[in-house]
Amino acid sequence: ERLVGDTSGGEAAAAEHWDGTLPVQRNIFLSALAKAARGQGVDNDRQAQMLTLAKEVWVEIGPSDEAMTFNSGLGAALTVCAVAVGDEGLAWAEELWGSAEDGPIQVDSVLYETYARVLAVNRLPDKVDALLDFAAQGVWTPTCVGLGALVDAAGGQLDWERADDVWVKLVGSLGVEPGLLQYAALAKAHLLCGRVWAAYEGMLEEGFDLHPQTSVMLAQSLLVLHHSAPSNRSFERLFEGIRQGDALLEDGSGQHRREWTETVRMWK
Repeated sequence: ERLVGDTSGGEAAAAEHWDGTLPVQRNIFLSALAKAARGQGVDNDRQAQMLTLAKEVWVEIGPSDEAMTFNSGLGAALTVCAVAVGDEGLAWAEELWGSAEDGPIQVDSVLYETYARVLAVNRLPDKVDALLDFAAQGVWTPTCVGLGALVDAAGGQLDWERADDVWVKLVGSLGVEPGLLQYAALAKAHLLCGRVWAAYEGMLEEGFDLHPQTSVMLAQSLLVLHHSAPSNRSFERLFEGIRQGDALLEDGSGQHRREWTETVRMWK
């Protein structure tokens, strides 16, 4: 086995089936690495192993001269870099991006979004904004998927102001239309920073209904805040969160209903 230690899950399957002959197989291999890491998380040692393997197969096969395969492969490689956060992954991403910009094949919008995600998770907001400036010039077109990824990156760094800034740039200036998933990512960014009610006001104002999972998260967070600093306002918000969730949880999963029952029990 080429991976050191445990090679369970997607990484083991990718290594077992890799024969190193075609760009499309290389792309599948890189995608499997990234998906396995997203599902299980990776420590620093596994990140280094992932990057070593990804680089080896990239060099062995080389970039494709067919546009769709090229973009798919570069996207998979950049996704590995986004998952394996750190100096080594960032350096390789920048190397890949520089070569792609100088190459004969036009880089598509999906790749711009993926590279922006690499920069975002590595805390490089100025470079992300530079890419967004290119979008404003019509070089590429951002989507709600990229919006969600950038907002989620800011939330993971406990930076709700950056999440809001990204939102204003993409939604307000570039005209990206957010959906429920993107509002949920913005809500999560505020929630992780203790801004519980602010996390959901935007969704409600835009007419998005809360779903069972977000209702449970909202009520639990409001409950913690109310008990830590009780006030009439905190009670009103908690009561409103419970009221909205009661109706939604009728259609929730068994797990969500159990969590909801326990949350309401603690409130009462």
